[in-house]
Amino acid sequence: MIQFIILIDEFKLSNTAKYGYGFYQCNSAKGLSSYNKEPFLALRNCYNQTKNPFYLFVLIVFAFNNQIRFNAKREFNLPYGKRDFNQNMQNKLRRFIAKLQDENITIFNKDFRDFPLEMLDSKSFVYIDPPYFLATAPYNENKAWGKQDELDLLEFLRILDSKNIRFALSNVIFHKDKEHYVLKEWLEKYQKFKVHYLDFHYKNCNYQTKKAESSEVLVTNY
Repeated sequence: MIQFIILIDEFKLSNTAKYGYGFYQCNSAKGLSSYNKEPFLALRNCYNQTKNPFYLFVLIVFAFNNQIRFNAKREFNLPYGKRDFNQNMQNKLRRFIAKLQDENITIFNKDFRDFPLEMLDSKSFVYIDPPYFLATAPYNENKAWGKQDELDLLEFLRILDSKNIRFALSNVIFHKDKEHYVLKEWLEKYQKFKVHYLDFHYKNCNYQTKKAESSEVLVTNY
């Protein structure tokens, strides 16, 4: 946490947890984008030259919607966002670190096709939130997720079910006048799986897509 604050100070990014919004002549409604623009771009340039993972973490905190996006040159290219490492985010990070230390948790960075299924049994639960096949977002640009990936993921879910492992899949069945025919055909083939249609509102998010343009679902085998 201390190193995080030192890096924020080094690049002269905002620190509302310490100084508040008034210090930067901003408010919580308007956000901090006008103040953090140049410091953020300087940090982003530094990360793209060094690939320092700690720099990347700070970038994500200050980036638009706390997202991650890279261009074809593998350069981080998201713009600055409205928020900073505020007190609420600091508290969340502390609770997350404490939970990691209290529980027996192992984190893998693997393609789902390489996941060691022998680690799972009938008491396990697998939640899947993949890049949406119908939508274009920062996490699936540059052809990062295609039809074959979608088919492989659905087969992975079928294998989980065959081993009596519970799963839940988040996805969209309809988006911007497009139907997710791959998922629809799969569900018609395996009618044992349940489809739950979701009705959420994202008033605090900066999504440009209106909720009415998408039909979100949660697919489960229980």
